Amino acid sequence: MAPVSSLIAFLILPGLLGLRTAGWPARHSATLDVLAAIAAE
Repeated sequence: MAPVSSLIAFLILPGLLGLRTAGWPARHSATLDVLAAIAAE
């Protein structure tokens, strides 16, 4: 494997995994009622 292709793989794959990992909390917080969450504290 050429150094350039391995560098691209080490940059793109973690980026995609990070986006996938951050997707659920972002979707959950988009549907969350902020005032109800503040009142629950």
